[in-house]
Amino acid sequence: MEGSSSRSDWLAGLAAAAVVGLFGLMLAGFFVPAYDGTDENGYLCAARRLALTGAATKHTTHPLEFVSGNVVQTGDSVFYPKYPLGYPWLAALAYRLGGESAAFWVNPLLATLAVAGIFLLARAMVGALAGVLAALVLATNSLHAGFGLSALSHSGAICFAIWGMFYLWRWTQSGGWWNAFAAGGFTAYTYTIRYSEALLVVPVVAMVLWRYFNRAEGATPTARLLAGRRWRWEVGGMALGAALLLAPLWAYHWSAFGAPWRNGYDLCGESTGFAWKWFQENWWLMLTRLNAPGLLLIFPLGLAGLAYLTAHDRKRALLLGLWLVPTLLLYSAYYWAPQGEGRSYVRFFVSVFPPLIVCALALLCEAVKPRPGWSLALGGFFAVVTTYNLRSTLTDLEVQMQRLQHIRRSWDMVQRHMPAGSILLAARGGLNHLEFAGDYELYALETFDRNAIQSSLKILNHNDPHPLQRRKAQELARTVGALTDGQLANLQRSLLASNVASGRRVAVVCPPDQLRSVRGRLGEAFIYEPMTEWLQTSFGKTGEVRVSAMRLYQLQARPPGMPSGESLAALEEKADQLEFQMKVLRADFATAYPGAQKSLDEIRNSEQQLRELREKIKRQAGRKPPAPATNLAGRAELRTTR
Repeated sequence: MEGSSSRSDWLAGLAAAAVVGLFGLMLAGFFVPAYDGTDENGYLCAARRLALTGAATKHTTHPLEFVSGNVVQTGDSVFYPKYPLGYPWLAALAYRLGGESAAFWVNPLLATLAVAGIFLLARAMVGALAGVLAALVLATNSLHAGFGLSALSHSGAICFAIWGMFYLWRWTQSGGWWNAFAAGGFTAYTYTIRYSEALLVVPVVAMVLWRYFNRAEGATPTARLLAGRRWRWEVGGMALGAALLLAPLWAYHWSAFGAPWRNGYDLCGESTGFAWKWFQENWWLMLTRLNAPGLLLIFPLGLAGLAYLTAHDRKRALLLGLWLVPTLLLYSAYYWAPQGEGRSYVRFFVSVFPPLIVCALALLCEAVKPRPGWSLALGGFFAVVTTYNLRSTLTDLEVQMQRLQHIRRSWDMVQRHMPAGSILLAARGGLNHLEFAGDYELYALETFDRNAIQSSLKILNHNDPHPLQRRKAQELARTVGALTDGQLANLQRSLLASNVASGRRVAVVCPPDQLRSVRGRLGEAFIYEPMTEWLQTSFGKTGEVRVSAMRLYQLQARPPGMPSGESLAALEEKADQLEFQMKVLRADFATAYPGAQKSLDEIRNSEQQLRELREKIKRQAGRKPPAPATNLAGRAELRTTR
């Protein structure tokens, strides 16, 4: 029997190694060293600054310089990332060791280690077969793989949570100072990656108390005394491991935000964004999204498995349940819960996929006695689940790879044509990733557009939690909130012209059709020289592919008195400028004569309707047949006789 068990463990380890290896190869096949998004900017740009300057601080040189949405202001021209630094520290270390692209290998490595970790965890808690199946389920999950190729923090959170709980379970079972130290360190580092992972302290405390009250049961008083000393020594090691990993983050909080317990979320009010009213709105969304696209079929089985363990093995149920349930409740009560596409919401729950998977496997592997028929059914079930998952995963990774390839191409083009210190003007979404490409001074097109400014200032009209920091909105209101579109255009033109005159390279990155609005605003001050062009691919919600062009235009000062010419391009530029002038005149008219614009529009509509009606009458009159000549002659004769 002992040899058979050893052989099965060896085979399970071999199978798990194959799953981990294939998962790593899959990520390598779709790997692109790039990112896209506001959250990703918060992590990776902080990592870049840490690698190059040793600090996560962002300093701006102009009040209107671009600052990404998830970076918070703490002083004049001083900004910090809203997120904890656990993931940026790892990415910064990779950046220092291997360069820019190496920073993007951190998440694939963490995601792969998570697959290895869940094998060990499930094997320790359920059995060798469960370990292999757990690794297979996690490796084929589209969310886990997708975040492994992203620049988000979810791969780090799930990886360190798994390893922390694995060592915690080992310590609960057999003790050991190293197990305790590793449990404390890995669990604490999870908190440095995502603040909500502080909830992992709940299962840790539960297992510490469990071991205390169950130490040396039935032993002599002397043995119990020794067991108590050993327990205190090991718990001290657990606390030491946690303190060593938490101290740098608390020091950062103190330096950036004024106290070890304050963080960037406090400055946005998002730390208060948990309430019963949102739980009432979100609980059904949580249940449905955790099944699809979360853990198809595994999620309901996981809940059933937790109930099964509660009835049959309270120690396992306590660890897995306290890992799972607090996070489910917390994020179900979170204010930010988009109702559309499910990935944006279910990502909050990725770090509790492991306890759900382990609970499901405990139910399937233990509730029914091992029989050939049941084993075949179990194998068929997991074959269906993992095949479906893998098909979805490969499709999602292909789409993600193509999107990131466009981003990488953008970086390569900008880096090739724009030296460090240049000024880039682009849409806010593009600047979120272009900030990582080099040491550029960035300005968002939306910063000089009154409608976009007013949209950003809506946050000041309420006190609800919001991702955008109110202080940044107040600064925006103070600097440009009262300016008209014409004044904003003059400000933008003056800013760019002074930098062009000083010899700095200034460029606009935008699609060709968007250049029309840019040159309309900037007037005749510049010549727009196309430097390079590339294609970008985007995907609609229904999967349709859109391919469009992006261009890099360098701005050069137009010589005074230089005629614009009568070419098609020159005429189009004049039309763009005239269109913007009309927009400014309309806005000025509406400001000077409030309410008059509506009446003026009604007059214009009535005039247009009158013109159309007269044209219709004219056409109808033109189609009326002439009267017969004899009739007319007869009537004339009759009038003469009378």
